[in-house]
Amino acid sequence: MCRNPKAALPVGIERVKMRAMNDSHKKPDGKTIESKKNRVLVKKTSPFQRAVLRGLGVVLPPLLTMILLLWIWNSVQTYVLTPVKNLARSVAVAQSRDVLPALPQGIDESSFRRDVDGRVVEAKYRNKDYHRLPSEEWIPSDVYHTVRGQNPADLPMTGEAYYRHYVND
Repeated sequence: MCRNPKAALPVGIERVKMRAMNDSHKKPDGKTIESKKNRVLVKKTSPFQRAVLRGLGVVLPPLLTMILLLWIWNSVQTYVLTPVKNLARSVAVAQSRDVLPALPQGIDESSFRRDVDGRVVEAKYRNKDYHRLPSEEWIPSDVYHTVRGQNPADLPMTGEAYYRHYVND
């Protein structure tokens, strides 16, 4: 029996408080006095319960560690990496943006390329080819063709939107 009721017990053994059967004292006159002291008895669990508890003891710590690490990674990605990535993309768009609201006057018309309706769609300015957008803005032709090649079905309307697509992909 355990003398210290708070002493550690092996896995699979639980404490049960019971009044001890042989916990009685006799008075000198022969009468029996029941002791009010409770004794801690040990009750063994079944082999199945011990196996389940040992299995949980082996499996739960690594599983909880993995869950904790995944939670930390998800938090870092959500609250640190994604905002930094979005900020970097915004700075890249702002720095690389080369959008002309209109073609400057005095450009040589021989460098113009027109569509079937006779509208000017491409022009050369400062030794660089520019393409006209539906918003009447002009962007470099290499940016236009790159974005158009990536997703021809969903083309942006403005020069800034073209550059966002260009930087993101």
